[in-house]
Amino acid sequence: MLYFLLREEMKRVPVVVLRDSAKRYRLSSMGDGINRVLTIILALLNCKDGILLIDEFENGLHHSVQSQLWKIIFELSEELNIQRCLPQHIVKTLLKAFQKMHRQTRMGK
Repeated sequence: MLYFLLREEMKRVPVVVLRDSAKRYRLSSMGDGINRVLTIILALLNCKDGILLIDEFENGLHHSVQSQLWKIIFELSEELNIQRCLPQHIVKTLLKAFQKMHRQTRMGK
């Protein structure tokens, strides 16, 4: 979960609490990948009934999380009525993600 702590100088500091843990980690102490994931998800949440443009999706994201993030993007897009616009070069990555999601769905994961 993502939380915000108020500091003495009244600045909001984002922190993350991992599943099965009470320890808080400053978001700034985590890698760029988690920041990229959260940026994309927050953009989706702020784009209801709109259009989301995603360029260079794969930058800063480890290949192991890309298919899971695509799943989140498509699920939220459907739920929030968001049109997605992707550059042509992303199609190969997207096809791999869909294939992986399809395999996992067939296997019951």
